[in-house]
Amino acid sequence: MSKINIHQSWENIFSHYNILSKIRKNRFFDITADEIKAIDGKEARLMTKVDFRENLPNIMKAENLSILAI
Repeated sequence: MSKINIHQSWENIFSHYNILSKIRKNRFFDITADEIKAIDGKEARLMTKVDFRENLPNIMKAENLSILAI
């Protein structure tokens, strides 16, 4: 899966679930693997694999966000 596709998929996910406004309101946002896959059909385990901060999706970098598995 190319990085460009991952970045665009995350943009789509953030838009679909209105994540930024929910984070601003609640200070966090929980999303399930099924919700991630429902948007672009990509596996959540691949979409959330971030070994280094530089590999974060662009929208998360821009908003100073990260992924925390729960």
